[in-house]
Amino acid sequence: MLNLWLFGIRQLGWKTTLVMVIKWLGWWLTTGRKYQQNWRLGRVLFDFVGHERVVKFDGKCVIFSLVPPVPSPAFDNMMLPRKPRKAENNRVVLYPCFADVALTGRCQFNCWHCSAAGRVNSDDDLPLDAWRRIVSQLQEASVYYIGFTGGEPLLRDDLEDILASADERSVLALATSGLGLTAERAKRLKEAGLFYMLVSLDHPRPQVHDSHRRFDGAYAAAVQAMRYARAANIYTILQAAITKEFVAEKAIQPLAELGKDIGIQEIRCRGIVPAGRLAKINRAALLTEQDANTFVQIAEQINRQPDYPKISLFEEFERPSRGGCNAGSSLVYVDSRGNVCPCDFVPLSFGNLCEESFEDVWSRMRASLGMPQKDCLARYVADHVAEQYGKLPLPPKVSREICRRYRTPELPGMY
Repeated sequence: MLNLWLFGIRQLGWKTTLVMVIKWLGWWLTTGRKYQQNWRLGRVLFDFVGHERVVKFDGKCVIFSLVPPVPSPAFDNMMLPRKPRKAENNRVVLYPCFADVALTGRCQFNCWHCSAAGRVNSDDDLPLDAWRRIVSQLQEASVYYIGFTGGEPLLRDDLEDILASADERSVLALATSGLGLTAERAKRLKEAGLFYMLVSLDHPRPQVHDSHRRFDGAYAAAVQAMRYARAANIYTILQAAITKEFVAEKAIQPLAELGKDIGIQEIRCRGIVPAGRLAKINRAALLTEQDANTFVQIAEQINRQPDYPKISLFEEFERPSRGGCNAGSSLVYVDSRGNVCPCDFVPLSFGNLCEESFEDVWSRMRASLGMPQKDCLARYVADHVAEQYGKLPLPPKVSREICRRYRTPELPGMY
């Protein structure tokens, strides 16, 4: 507890820390005593975030860009939930807290590692009213982070209306290639409530990124989009899908130089995943723990320099000793046709929100997956779905059986 106090005062300031403590005490005295508390989760979580470089932006502090900024109503929704959250075995608090929603299956690119490839897509997007209902149901379920993705979400003319349908209980993020973003639209997205914008850029060399995305001009579009986002005062994240070769050539250093030049806040990297077009990839091509350690060592050196964007590696959070895989336990993905899946890399459907309520689908998913796991669900599922390319996601009955075989009682270190 003392470490948490020191972290808060040092990184967030004593006033913000004091307000948070007072809010927590008020919540505990009125509602929180009804909740199962997992003190081990707090200790392991602090081991992770305690070494994060906090970024101050627009009057707020971003501890980790996969959670809401501090202070904000969305952060309060995360830390001080207003509705009961079910616990299993009196140990793990389970609730949907993070949701990615694919607003369209349309995209101008043909990325070599696209995780959405292989799904049954329709050129007809779900209408605005459908997405408003879905966003409302996610917020009623206490989701505090909603990421809008695709396809390419900028292809929707009503994107701003969808964002504006969410209230402050959730922080809003947008994942985009950047193609088609203008200065005027970046301002409109900010006004609609967007806080995080994640722009895909996989390599500091334009020809490599364009090759990965199979689109001439992809690099230029991404760089220009980040400049527009910065000018609109949006927290801007360069998002890179990285390979073993990226790590070996230490490409993160020139990528950090690029981010510094643009003035973005963060670079978030993640190793390629055996999903979509890469479902059959040789597992030897994926990042190893040694690759991750090499990357982190370089990133830590850059993170000590505050004039560079903050750098993070998603695999660090997903280590078995930390958060592990949360697909289907606290993370959900809604595809462009309304199917609810454990995550965007796992094409297993547990129901469709055009036909059922989110609560009903979530209950079914929770019964099948339930608890976080040490091993990545996407890696386990890849072999099961590779032969169904073009017919995904798999239907609920098949999905439940696959997850039944995947699930084990052994939990990640955080839990």
